[in-house]
Amino acid sequence: AQSIVLLSNNGVLPLKDTTQIALFGNGATATVKGGTGSGIVNQRERDWIDTAFEDAGYTITTPKEYREKVGRGIVSTSFVGSILPDDIELTDAWIEEALAADTAVYVIARNAGEGDDRKANNGDYYLSKTEQANLEKIAEHFDNVIVVLNTQIIDTGWITGIDNIDAVLYIGYGGQRTGKACVQVLTGEVTPSGKVSSTWAYDISDYASSIAGFSSLDGETATEYYSDGIYVGYRYFDTFGIDVAYPFGFGLSYTDFDITVEQVTADAENVTVTAVVTNTGKEYSGKEVVEVYFSAPDGKLEKPYQELAAYAKTGELAPGESETLTICYPTADMSSYSEELAAYVMEAGEYVIRVGNSSRNNHVAAVAVLNEDVITEQLSNQLPLEDGAVLEELSKNGAVPYTYEGETEEIAGAERIVLDSVTFLGDHTLPEDAGNVTTYLFASDAADYIPRELAIKTKPTTGVIQNNHGEAGYQTTSYLEQIQIVPDLPEGIEKETAKLTDVLAGRITLEQFVACLSADEMAALANGVATASVGYIYDGDGNCIAYSHAMPGNVGRTTTELFASRHVPVLAHCDGPAGIRCDQDGVISPEINEDNHVGGTYFKSPDGVTIANEDPDAETYYMYPTAFPAGSNLANTWDVNLAQAYGDAIGAEMMEYNVAAWLAPGMNIVRNPLGGRNFEYYSEDPVLTGTTAAYAIIGLQSHPGAGATVK
Repeated sequence: AQSIVLLSNNGVLPLKDTTQIALFGNGATATVKGGTGSGIVNQRERDWIDTAFEDAGYTITTPKEYREKVGRGIVSTSFVGSILPDDIELTDAWIEEALAADTAVYVIARNAGEGDDRKANNGDYYLSKTEQANLEKIAEHFDNVIVVLNTQIIDTGWITGIDNIDAVLYIGYGGQRTGKACVQVLTGEVTPSGKVSSTWAYDISDYASSIAGFSSLDGETATEYYSDGIYVGYRYFDTFGIDVAYPFGFGLSYTDFDITVEQVTADAENVTVTAVVTNTGKEYSGKEVVEVYFSAPDGKLEKPYQELAAYAKTGELAPGESETLTICYPTADMSSYSEELAAYVMEAGEYVIRVGNSSRNNHVAAVAVLNEDVITEQLSNQLPLEDGAVLEELSKNGAVPYTYEGETEEIAGAERIVLDSVTFLGDHTLPEDAGNVTTYLFASDAADYIPRELAIKTKPTTGVIQNNHGEAGYQTTSYLEQIQIVPDLPEGIEKETAKLTDVLAGRITLEQFVACLSADEMAALANGVATASVGYIYDGDGNCIAYSHAMPGNVGRTTTELFASRHVPVLAHCDGPAGIRCDQDGVISPEINEDNHVGGTYFKSPDGVTIANEDPDAETYYMYPTAFPAGSNLANTWDVNLAQAYGDAIGAEMMEYNVAAWLAPGMNIVRNPLGGRNFEYYSEDPVLTGTTAAYAIIGLQSHPGAGATVK
């Protein structure tokens, strides 16, 4: 519920003095809980917006015939996900029957996911003709019209283009309780406190990445040029002075808040903002987010108009109640990266500190002054462009940035804080031997061993990557082998039979164990297996000699080959960004029969078809993980404590299902609304993305044995 964003409201929300609702749109009966692909979670059960209204005691006046014709679509637990139904044209008779209620809620639903970017077409980014006509008809007949967006970012030009749309609520993909959370906010049980984690432009063509032809916009999906550079999202719109529909960090409430900056301090280590937030409303409690931005001075390096530096969310404030927030970030975070110097640099000049509740609603709080350039962190450039390749990135030269009335006067009158120095974060230049590999050898094996130079040539696995000369984009990386001698094994342990349990028991070191492994065994460790079933380990004659305890239905796992011989456990790796993706149920028979072969293992697919053989004595296992809200929803909360609780809950389920690695969080920066997997990611902003992911991982890894894979 905290992830839901109130985009507009003329006072019709929250719903009052009514127990009847006219409910329309494909999202009312076919509510989307999450995206497709790795984001699918096969939970035990879930709700829908229509059932959530009924559970809350509302009478839905929309004719049953209409609701049944739209239906729930094809609900699938497969990788490609459910098939979402389209809305159907409303008849006059249906409207007449629904008018038993004076308030109509129209739910627009969209879905997308892995392997399928969205399109700038009617029925996807834009409304379908049916949706447009139905909305116009509803707005003509009902006193109150509320639109719910069960979508990712879509076009919103219709909001002002259609008369009598009173409120718009963006709910995104809220997991298996999307319906309940939506109704809680609509009815005022929960005051909305979500803020958009990515900018909503007036049109798809307004995004910088659209100019370069994002995805199918230019008819070319095999090659993508990241020519927008640092100008992504609000950093582009603000720097180039482009109006937007809903700015980054924006979100309304049922109450009002006052944000008063009490103090700003800055030194070599940190910038600290102390702000008092007061609920100035009379009726509703609520939460507010305080966002701190900075504007770096123009210099040799390209810089956006402003960047998010830090943020904090209040607790639930009753009318008249206040809370003091202290928001701190490292001074060095105001640096910019120089490719020429391979370093982060704070250039001399004035750093304007801004405080507010969105990128377009903040004001100058102080100005930090730096008198000379400072290198804050030394690095080394990696992955340069191919020889001869040129990437022309967007530059703000000649651009007129966003401004607001009184900004110049605010900057001129702000307190000046002189920065005598800035903390150096260290020399993190890549060491000369960083590309080397270590081979562990016993002294007896090292006598005649000659270290090698290993050359690895990589190429695309599908399609052809081209450079500017039209040549296939191959790359060769060389590694030098370094030998490390390890002590001989203690008496009673042989090289061919040493096990990982010997390491755990302290009988040998991990380095000694690695020295025992053959090249084939180490290759097996590196490769793992991609399976969706429980693993049995066989000997060379086909006899089952061990059973792997990796979770059934996982998307991949480490190798099973070393479980019996070396006691290396099998670790399950599971999607994904909205919870654990696995089969809902299966039948497992870990017993070995009299012939020393597998007694039988099979799984049931969602349609009940049996896969593999059946054992009458097998035990049925049920696996119903929680379908959590999508990553984009988590970021919309702007609440690091909630992100940590979210990770903690997923970590608990990992322990329940014997999952070692969570194939999440997804860390891609959202560059364009047409990205099919945007729901998996957090934001267009790296700070909001990084902090949300970090706290989710902290929560997850509070469970020993649960690991995250940042991707």
